Amino acid sequence: MRFFSYIVKSLRAYRSGKLGDAALYELAAYRSPSAEVVGKLSGVANYYPTIDLEQLRNLPEGTLGREYARFMDRYGIQPFSFSDEVKREFANDPFTVRYIVTHDLHHLLTGFDTGLAGELGLFAVTYAQGIVSNPWVLRFAKLLTIILSPMQARRALHNLEVGLEIGRRATMILGERLEEQFERPLADVRAEFNIPDPTTVAIQPSRMSWFMQLVAPSLNPKLSPA
Repeated sequence: MRFFSYIVKSLRAYRSGKLGDAALYELAAYRSPSAEVVGKLSGVANYYPTIDLEQLRNLPEGTLGREYARFMDRYGIQPFSFSDEVKREFANDPFTVRYIVTHDLHHLLTGFDTGLAGELGLFAVTYAQGIVSNPWVLRFAKLLTIILSPMQARRALHNLEVGLEIGRRATMILGERLEEQFERPLADVRAEFNIPDPTTVAIQPSRMSWFMQLVAPSLNPKLSPA
């Protein structure tokens, strides 16, 4: 029952342009970490400092912060914000909030773009690291991606396998205070967390989904058609 309630709330938030709220509800519907995983996240409970993209743009080339700002500018997105209602609802669930706040940083670190094929790859990382643990949720994500953009199903399923492998090998990304790493070279941060250089694992770029363009254009990045 909770699953469908959160999915409905997520869709409503998307339609009203509250992307931060929508993302929170969506992850909350799927999230089911074990006690062991929750223990690994204790260091980031209620830790989500404000991110100033303008400051990050002034950092040296190649640093995590500078490349994060470049990533956000490339896709025309801003760090997530949340309504007061959602903040109250998730006051006792800081880990879901933490994941949504750092979601785009995870994209940058792993190399998956923000299209459907990229999102499935990143979801696979999350699954492999135990933040989402129910196998049926992964199957549902695969099916939904194929339905929304069948022409890029092959590349999406490829990214899923790559994401699972990255997630198994990497440090628990969600448990790291990534914002404290902004001044370090991105390559060094990846190496420390055992995340491979994206060019070495053949991640497939997403293509634009015409269906998503119709129902939720704000979520459909400017990509090549599929």
